[in-house]
Amino acid sequence: HDIERYEPTCRLHVVPQLCPLGISPIDFRHADELGARAYESTLAWLSHPRSSHGQGALVEPHVHRY
Repeated sequence: HDIERYEPTCRLHVVPQLCPLGISPIDFRHADELGARAYESTLAWLSHPRSSHGQGALVEPHVHRY
């Protein structure tokens, strides 16, 4: 809700989460892999300009069907 609330009033950029994840983000045995994936994903996200409106959808709960 904070994203939707503050997005119109300030410069706010929400980096998308890793998705689909496939492993638990609290399984620290995979911390190096998750960190590397997040780094690469964020670099790719930063390289493409996008709208700063409607970013709340980036963090909404959803389900992947395999």
